[in-house]
Amino acid sequence: MSEFVFLFRATEADQREAMGTPERAQRSLQAWLAWIRDLEAKGHLKNRGQPLEPTGKVVRGKKKVVTDGPYAEAKDLVLG
Repeated sequence: MSEFVFLFRATEADQREAMGTPERAQRSLQAWLAWIRDLEAKGHLKNRGQPLEPTGKVVRGKKKVVTDGPYAEAKDLVLG
């Protein structure tokens, strides 16, 4: 079975709209939980995981290098 990751992104305006009043926040939370429970009931959700930190980086320019972890560069690997 294929596995996928659900990523959710919302702007501050989206969050304010969804959570504007306590009643609105409660309705938004209930709708979200119902959707998650439905995914679980259908066997489509393995692990809810933890929310991601609301941070990020913007990299611009042709000569930028982005490394996604503490991994050796390909030129530094020795394989046998």
